[in-house]
Amino acid sequence: MDRIIVMPLIGAIDTGRSRDIMRSLLSGISQYRAQIAILDITGVPIVDSGVADHLNRTIQAARLKGTQTIITGVSDAVAETIVDLGIDWAGFETLRDLQTGLVTALERIGYHLSRQSNGAKRVG
Repeated sequence: MDRIIVMPLIGAIDTGRSRDIMRSLLSGISQYRAQIAILDITGVPIVDSGVADHLNRTIQAARLKGTQTIITGVSDAVAETIVDLGIDWAGFETLRDLQTGLVTALERIGYHLSRQSNGAKRVG
């Protein structure tokens, strides 16, 4: 979508894959002139300190390009690992799921969301 990119991450992430994620995200930011990037980690079963550090650096790099990053889909296991490792994600916006992340991103770029009578959301 114009000015918003979504990067769903699925499976285990090692150092090499972390680098590919950063390169791909930065390329997507440039290509689509994204103001907001959503990193959805719903499909990531575990995060170790190295992966968390690389995600931190990826978000920092996105900020340097003027892009806000939202992390969605932090599982119970990942949240527990982040806390146990003493990693501070307080400076990052985390939301419970991709749908919430998309609604937040759309509102930030000026879309007004409203419910239709059948319960569907209309973007205008």
